[in-house]
Amino acid sequence: MNIAKQDWHWQFNESSNRLEVCSSEDCCYQTSLKRSQLTGDAFRKQSLAIDDLSFLHATYELMGENCGKDDLSAMTLAINATSARKFFKPALPQSWFFLPSSAVLTISEQMLVELDTASESGIFLIIETNDTTSLLMAVNETLSLTEHKTMSAGNMIRVMNDRIARYASNTAIQNSKRLLSA
Repeated sequence: MNIAKQDWHWQFNESSNRLEVCSSEDCCYQTSLKRSQLTGDAFRKQSLAIDDLSFLHATYELMGENCGKDDLSAMTLAINATSARKFFKPALPQSWFFLPSSAVLTISEQMLVELDTASESGIFLIIETNDTTSLLMAVNETLSLTEHKTMSAGNMIRVMNDRIARYASNTAIQNSKRLLSA
């Protein structure tokens, strides 16, 4: 997907009930965001701003270089992250899925972090953050939150910052890569 050489815009697809990013050549990529997760601005066609393109490119590089995602997976995650940053409806934290952490971390956008559930750890990308909460995107292909609930790569969740256990280590990322290739 060559973002730089085409005109790209956001649009809502009524038939799929999903936000899309489309080129001037009618090539569309669906995001993971459904109607109920979107702010009102997402329902009008609009061009990708320079800020959107910058965030998308940086996230694409991060997903490919740091997380070992192939081009299509890296771009899909980058599009999901960018669309969430721009259009994700404010949501209450769902911190109860994750164990509290006593770690004192300085966190920022586009940082890879780990959170622990009762049964496993997951890698997340910080989409946006404030003093108390962060909007995160799952990077693992699947993560069990509970016995009956899972998250998939590209899904969003807001949590209290005290649930962020640690910065994602190279070891954790390597383990995640091995899980992807298994």
